[in-house]
Amino acid sequence: DLFVTTGSVKTESMVPFNEGYGRRNTIETTTVEAALGSLSACDFIKIDVDGTEGRIMANCAEIFRKHHPYVLFEYSDEAWAKAEWPFERTARLFQELDYRLYKVELDGRLAKLEDVPSFTNIFCVSSVREII
Repeated sequence: DLFVTTGSVKTESMVPFNEGYGRRNTIETTTVEAALGSLSACDFIKIDVDGTEGRIMANCAEIFRKHHPYVLFEYSDEAWAKAEWPFERTARLFQELDYRLYKVELDGRLAKLEDVPSFTNIFCVSSVREII
């Protein structure tokens, strides 16, 4: 199910993390491997799906191992809590894959991720790549 907001700002989420998500649409889904598994190269992945980022990244582990892409994802403690996916689980995945995590500052600079704010964008860099 994909939940759609009914307010003036339109957004969708697989997790209705507040009361504004009043409309539900059923959508066809696929697996990450079916959608991306045949890639011959993958340099960058951006994930912004309002709470289900962690689940998607867990299913991208083989793509991360094979291609070592840069990864940018959005983190919201409210949305991730509603999705019942702790940030620590995603941090552990990236640690096992030998990635370094950075938060993206408002001015675009990268700062070492030491604590996770309630809302931020996180940039992940494989140890086999340079920071761009």
